[in-house]
Amino acid sequence: MSRKILPWSVFLLLIFVLSSPLVLAKAMQPAGQVIAAGAGVKAKAKSGAVRVLKRRSKVYQGDTIITGRSTAQIRFSDGSLTALRPRTKFKIVSFRWRGKQDGSERGIFSLLKGGLRTISGSIGKRHRNHYQMRTPVATIGIRGTSYFLRLLKRRLTG
Repeated sequence: MSRKILPWSVFLLLIFVLSSPLVLAKAMQPAGQVIAAGAGVKAKAKSGAVRVLKRRSKVYQGDTIITGRSTAQIRFSDGSLTALRPRTKFKIVSFRWRGKQDGSERGIFSLLKGGLRTISGSIGKRHRNHYQMRTPVATIGIRGTSYFLRLLKRRLTG
């Protein structure tokens, strides 16, 4: 009877280890890498897990980058560069780059708060509709190689 239990227990242990969040995160392809980050810059994953970002930290699809009082710069795998201002919330909604333009590439981001400056990479050079920057008031597509975007708080009076 123990001979039948041992293979199953090894199988279940293997499934448990391979399905752990750490192993799954490492298996995911990073969207980019932090090239500079001040103190307190964090990434919040889809799962809700928060991690501190520093130079050479990886960022993934679904991450929300929160800069606090610092700034951050991220180099995405398609060669694009994004510089985040202090007090910014920036989400990597969808990012897919396989090293070449094959029609499946996507770069969809969301600026929830704050500001950024970005220089576009390979995504969108041939298929401009594959790149989007969403904000609470508008969605922006590529119309050049770089742009600056800042959300301002306005108080409505009246």
